[in-house]
Amino acid sequence: MADGRRRRTLLLGLLAVLAAGAVLGMIGQRLVPREEVTGRLQEIVAARTGGILTPGRVGVRIWGGPGVVLRDGRLAGTGADLAARTGRPNDLGPYEVEYRRLEVRLDAAALLAGRLEWSGARLVASRVDVAWGGDLLKARDVEVALSGVTGATAEPGDLVADGDLRAATLDHDGCPWRDVRLTGHWAAGRSEDIRLQADLGDGGLEADLDWNTRADRGGRLSGRVVLTAAPAAELLAPYLPDLAARLRTDLSGEITGGLDLADRDVRLASLGLTGRLRGTPGELDAADWLREAGPYLGDRPDLVHIRFDRLEHDLVVRGGVYRLERLELAGPDTEWRATGAVAFDGKLDLAVHVRLPAGFTPELGAFSFLAESLRDDDGRVGLGLKVGG
Repeated sequence: MADGRRRRTLLLGLLAVLAAGAVLGMIGQRLVPREEVTGRLQEIVAARTGGILTPGRVGVRIWGGPGVVLRDGRLAGTGADLAARTGRPNDLGPYEVEYRRLEVRLDAAALLAGRLEWSGARLVASRVDVAWGGDLLKARDVEVALSGVTGATAEPGDLVADGDLRAATLDHDGCPWRDVRLTGHWAAGRSEDIRLQADLGDGGLEADLDWNTRADRGGRLSGRVVLTAAPAAELLAPYLPDLAARLRTDLSGEITGGLDLADRDVRLASLGLTGRLRGTPGELDAADWLREAGPYLGDRPDLVHIRFDRLEHDLVVRGGVYRLERLELAGPDTEWRATGAVAFDGKLDLAVHVRLPAGFTPELGAFSFLAESLRDDDGRVGLGLKVGG
């Protein structure tokens, strides 16, 4: 008897929940004008960015606050259209987002008063592809959440929001970042507390950044980046592909600085960095770079395929020039020190000193007698080289 009453109570409770859901659904359909909200979203995207928002299925949500849910849609545009809308130059190419779910939360009080005001949004995308500055960024399994939103329907500079972005993978021209996490607060066209974390190989990076879109020359990005055991071959691939193909080590250290973002020329000219890096034991294949020194080094591949136990590097970037304040490679065969400058146009001006293995005598031709005078107390010859061009 008691079991029968419990089953009836459970059945009545289930029916009540279903009925309440149906009622809320009907209220939601009337309270939340999904076609109007969707149309307004498309208008805002087009007016602000020149992009095209293509909704798939459109639904309404009530639980947790009123809103509209777009499923299986697409967002696409170009940097040229964005520049035309904002009047500010950028180096963005085509971009495309394939989303599984785009959820826009509405302010309930404003909605009851007959106004459409956003209070938050959440995007779940399977694919985000962006061409920027000649590079291609491909993110997969992306989630973006905006909360505490105000001013979304006003001018772009009036937008205030807290943001959280996560991506399972982000490929930047061959640099395969994983588990990318970015958080920040946006207000008055600026975010001063962006926190970025990403994994690369067995290490990764952490960064604290300031992004000011209202600064001249396309806005300015500045901050501090800390690397931890990041593989150099992958880290450098988008920026210094020749060096990336030669250098095998994991890099750790800290870099601070900033740059303007208008286009590639502006970025390179405005880039200012200072940093200190160190590397794990590895190898640098410098055979091509040391071709002219080959006659002095003889038939010793170990002298141009440089093995090192220690890599230390102090750097400064300013005025379109990468300055090697200090670069030291110390290994079982040789020790190398270099200072000088590498301009972004490819010009080199480096002073290099190499300490050769004990007992080795460089091929100095008619000046071989000088070799002994160059030998130190450990029996190692030191050579000074100038690298230019």
